[in-house]
Amino acid sequence: MKKIFLTITAIWCTGFNLCAQQTDSNGKMQLIKSLEQTISRYKATVGLAVYEQQTGDTFSINNHIAFATQSVYKFPLALAVLSRVESGKISLQQKVFLSKEMLDRFSWSPLKKQNPGSNFYMSVDSLLMYMITYSDNLSCDLLFQLLGGTQAVDAFIRNKGFNDIHIKFTEAEVGAKPQRMYENTSSPVAMTRLLEAFHERKILNEANTRYLLNFMINDSTSHMRLLGQLPDSIKAAHKTGTGSWNDTLIGACNDVGIIYLPGKGHVTISVFVMNANENYENTEKLIAILAKDIYDYYRRKN
Repeated sequence: MKKIFLTITAIWCTGFNLCAQQTDSNGKMQLIKSLEQTISRYKATVGLAVYEQQTGDTFSINNHIAFATQSVYKFPLALAVLSRVESGKISLQQKVFLSKEMLDRFSWSPLKKQNPGSNFYMSVDSLLMYMITYSDNLSCDLLFQLLGGTQAVDAFIRNKGFNDIHIKFTEAEVGAKPQRMYENTSSPVAMTRLLEAFHERKILNEANTRYLLNFMINDSTSHMRLLGQLPDSIKAAHKTGTGSWNDTLIGACNDVGIIYLPGKGHVTISVFVMNANENYENTEKLIAILAKDIYDYYRRKN
């Protein structure tokens, strides 16, 4: 059975005012036990971190593991892009050139499919929309290129105080050598802290926070993970990440996001599943079950 680590308050307080009174009720301990039991039934390495806004509850499971983020890292990339917009160094209307050479690097891309012509321009605004709403890899790498590479985004995240998030390789580089997926990593707590800091307007201004939240709420990737077992009326601003290692192993199946509770408040959840020896449907179902148990617990408390 996988070991559980309860995150202490100090982990959450670094620079982002997330220090709320912690509760350690029997109910929360039962929730954690239930989550652990669910995880133990799957052949996978699983980590998660939770922050609930109304109560200030925080806890994590397997936060000591660096999980492969895959497309989850498009969320911090979007933050870096919009920070450059706020500083005036780039604009959302700025045009980026898409060469045939760049297009040919990607066999699958919604952007490429919807814009079959070669050698054309697209705005930063459109690239962000494709990257977040469709999880498009081509637009992701173009935005990395615009900012000066993965090193620039990694430095931006570290300068914001998130030392447990590592961004080293582009989508094309991971595609060329799939084992590189394990070097784009995050701890569950770090990603949940980043999501919450973003939602609290600690990373971007009001306008750009709302702008990115809209893309994340209207995400068109899988809704069978965090949202998979939640009522249809519930909204979540989230970002998925997926990567196969070989025919029998799912290298990464992730979903991180802010789930809006009925009435008021929200719960921020990061769930990472790595090296799953399960089929794709079962792996997504695992995330859905964990999210539903967490949602039900905090919905009752509110």
